[in-house]
Amino acid sequence: MDPDVVSKLQAAGIELSSPNRAAYVRVERDERSAVVSLRDTVTVSDGRQEAVLTLRPLAESFVGSRVPPGFADGPTPHYVPFFMFLERTVVEYCRAARRPERDEELDRIFRQLRRRPDGQDKNPLFAYLRAAACVYVGAVDTSRAEFEAVLQRLSRSASRFGTNSTSTNYVATIADTFPD
Repeated sequence: MDPDVVSKLQAAGIELSSPNRAAYVRVERDERSAVVSLRDTVTVSDGRQEAVLTLRPLAESFVGSRVPPGFADGPTPHYVPFFMFLERTVVEYCRAARRPERDEELDRIFRQLRRRPDGQDKNPLFAYLRAAACVYVGAVDTSRAEFEAVLQRLSRSASRFGTNSTSTNYVATIADTFPD
């Protein structure tokens, strides 16, 4: 856990575990309204409050060796906030980019993030998801195994929603959970 992340989120009144006001990493845009890549500083919002956070490397933030449950039937209650934080970030990214991300691409990004949590990718969504994972892991004690299990389940979900190489069913489905 990162005390700086925890204190800044608390000071802003942002709770990552609140299902009523799901938080997300705010998507930054340039003067032409194009999505810009993230640096080491991100803004976390719950739609009302915001907190500016400086990120540490994700691989350095994992804590403990807790083994996650299987997510065959979806996330268990303890993990719902983690899933919601990542999925809301995906939805907000797609809204800012003004296009839904393809299921196939989301599957690839989730797998890439699972394998290389501090890696880089040509798709800017990767950086936003990495930032969201950094924030969550910084605020809630999370083991590497838990992180990997969550990303594996998200990858599997995106893959299962895919019907062809251009389908965007996964984003359409999770967007219903987070109205504008």
